[in-house]
Amino acid sequence: QFGFDWYPFIDYVWGLKIAYISIPLMAISLVGFFSQCFQEIVSKYFVRVNHTLSVIELILLVVLPQAMYQRLFIYYQVYLLIGIVTLFYYCIRAVIQDKEGALLYTVGLLVFGAAALNDILYTMVLIQTGFYLGIGLIVLILSQAIIIASRFQQAIDQEERLKNNLESIVIQRTEELKQERNMFEHLSKVDSLTHIYNKRFLSEAMNIEFEGFRRYQGIFSVIMFDLDHFKRINDTYGHLVGDEVLYQLANLVKNHTRRTDVVGRFGGEEFLIIMRFTGLKEALNHAENLRRAVEHYVFNTEAGDIRVTASFGVSEIQGTDLTEEDVVRRADTALYFAKENGRNRVSDGTI
Repeated sequence: QFGFDWYPFIDYVWGLKIAYISIPLMAISLVGFFSQCFQEIVSKYFVRVNHTLSVIELILLVVLPQAMYQRLFIYYQVYLLIGIVTLFYYCIRAVIQDKEGALLYTVGLLVFGAAALNDILYTMVLIQTGFYLGIGLIVLILSQAIIIASRFQQAIDQEERLKNNLESIVIQRTEELKQERNMFEHLSKVDSLTHIYNKRFLSEAMNIEFEGFRRYQGIFSVIMFDLDHFKRINDTYGHLVGDEVLYQLANLVKNHTRRTDVVGRFGGEEFLIIMRFTGLKEALNHAENLRRAVEHYVFNTEAGDIRVTASFGVSEIQGTDLTEEDVVRRADTALYFAKENGRNRVSDGTI
């Protein structure tokens, strides 16, 4: 009606046809919107029926002359009443289930339905008031717009929460990876049986000490030792008992060694101690203390109490050493000397 008032040059037949066409388009839009907002409530069959009938009505409105589509339109109006009642039913279900926006949409649909019913009765010349469908449509669109805005805001809030959660997860995972990396670094340096340093780390530590000696003349000594007749323990009690003896021996040596010294398992039953800033005499005294501690220690195992002794070889860095291996080689030679001269003793290769 407004179009005819504002643009009188529009052909009445086409203007009327456009007005009629807008009604099935609104039906498609209305049901489509509702089905998207409340997918779990609306029957898909109802949506398909609505869209099918509305498309058929659109085709008829386009191809038929005015007199024919106006006579047929009454049947589509009957369907519209049924469709609006059906939507009210779905709205009530949505309100009962406390779906978000259901109450607001129901109010908008009530206003729109009342306006549509009024205009239908007006076209049937049953009442004198008409053309309220636009007002009802505005109210319905406003309710839809509020629902969309609310859901957009919720989506934004959810995205923000997910972003914050993701940042927390990333921080947490980064910390876990850092801990795992530290754990793997620790495991790469530690012997799995005795839980003291392994041969690889001992070699790295020896290299550092040797470089320090070359640059700053910082002396250091090494002590190499192993258990006397350890093969007898394995043969008599089994390797599990032998492993337990090695584990307890490592703890005993750690507890009798300075924190600045490096204690590690060199291989098999052989152990190595790197004593920083320590000369040969002090290293010999420390090795003797360790020998006595091992001799008097009772190894408590599943096979019973076991007593063992150990032999020690000691060497000090010298200016003629070309590599750190020379220091270790002399300590190994001294250990062999101690074994050959009765075991359970400390030697620097000369005593």
